Amino acid sequence: MSTASLNGKEIYYEVIGDGFPLVIINGITENIDSWQVVANNLSQHFQLILFDYRYLNNNSEAIPSDMDIHYLADDVLALMNHLDIEEAHILGYGMGGFVAQDFVINFPDRVKKLILEGTASSLSFRNKKLLQSFLKLYKQNIDKETWIRQFLYWMYSPRYYKNIEYVEALISFKAQDPNFVTAELFEAQVNACLTFNSLKSLSKIHAETLIILGEEDILYHPTEADILYQGIIHASYPLYIQECGHAVHIEHPKQFVHAILGFLYRYDR
Repeated sequence: MSTASLNGKEIYYEVIGDGFPLVIINGITENIDSWQVVANNLSQHFQLILFDYRYLNNNSEAIPSDMDIHYLADDVLALMNHLDIEEAHILGYGMGGFVAQDFVINFPDRVKKLILEGTASSLSFRNKKLLQSFLKLYKQNIDKETWIRQFLYWMYSPRYYKNIEYVEALISFKAQDPNFVTAELFEAQVNACLTFNSLKSLSKIHAETLIILGEEDILYHPTEADILYQGIIHASYPLYIQECGHAVHIEHPKQFVHAILGFLYRYDR
């Protein structure tokens, strides 16, 4: 893993493979490790650019209260400039989908194609309350493993939880990760999500766009994917993955990679 000083902050990133660049933007609380299940396959076709959000690996630095989604989109721009990448495909998951939308709206010439996984144009009222509730729990110094367990219940489908040994190992791994998001950083990420709303700007997105989500995603409803589809000029009809919750790339990595390759190679060969 490499580091770069971008916009005055240390950003951890990783470049894997060769080919046309594909920048991947993490979901809330997540880091580079969350893409391990698909990184190898995708890197056989593209140059993957993975990175951690600002402050994730520096627990001693004060986090400003006004950090918003645009701050994070600016970090994507700075990283691309640092790597001398003029244009890239952009893939955003969850909160990363918010960042991806902000990025393509403000820097359209830097995006070839856009992929939005498990995201929306804004947080629903329910999701705002949900994240605020999880933030309140985290700030009360709840046991980290218990907090992660509760959080993941919202992420995966019932089918995924049948593999209980794997789920328990995942929870344990996250709980022991020294760089797992702190309560302070989680608060900043939550606040950034609370203020994001791209609804009136979706028509400014002209990149060809793939919208993908799990049929059993209980965080983002199909109506929210339809808003993206209706608002983005060149969006494909949303692709719904059966027996899948919020994290398509984790629950169904083969289908996810197949969908990404089919979309990115379409018309390009």
